[in-house]
Amino acid sequence: MIGQRNRRPKMAVGRRIWVAPALALFGLIRGGVPAHSAGPPPDWSAMTTQDLAAMRALIEDNHPGPVDDRNPGFKTWLQNGVSSLRAQAVAARTEHDYR
Repeated sequence: MIGQRNRRPKMAVGRRIWVAPALALFGLIRGGVPAHSAGPPPDWSAMTTQDLAAMRALIEDNHPGPVDDRNPGFKTWLQNGVSSLRAQAVAARTEHDYR
C-alpha cells in the first residue's frame, strides 16, 4: 500500500509495564557493579609472571624450535625474551601493564 508507513505492532499492556523495570534492573546489574567488587584487587604482577611461565612452558613443550638443531638461535631467543619480559612482569601494577 502506497503512502502508508510501516508501524510496529503494539505491545500488550502487561508487557509495557515490565519493560522499564527490566531495563533499569539490567542497567544496575551491568553497569552499576564493578567487575572486581568482591575481594581484594588482583595482583597483576603475580598474574603476569604466572602467565609468562605458562607461555614459556607451552613453547618449550609444543614448538619445534627448542629441539631444532638447524636453529640454534631459538633457545637463546627464547631465554633472552623471557628474561626481559620477566623484569616487566614483576613491575606490573595495573591491567594495562598486564596486557
